[in-house]
Amino acid sequence: MGTETKKTQIPAEAFVRAYQAASSVAEVSAALGLKPASVSQRANSLRKQNVNLKKFEDGRGGKRLDIDALNATIESLSQSD
Repeated sequence: MGTETKKTQIPAEAFVRAYQAASSVAEVSAALGLKPASVSQRANSLRKQNVNLKKFEDGRGGKRLDIDALNATIESLSQSD
């Protein structure tokens, strides 16, 4: 007999309210009883659907990618081909 885990279903509006009020993924996780990975995955899924959720700083202390600079590099590389 396997162990069953009950999925916590949080309505999208409740998730968004908790997410926007929090200062970290860990805070959202604790508030909603979800795993941090589930919080991140759901936030990314909502962003892909054009929900304008804020982004938390990288918990590892790293800098965010400079997307414009990376795209400019790609463009300059493709022009030199």
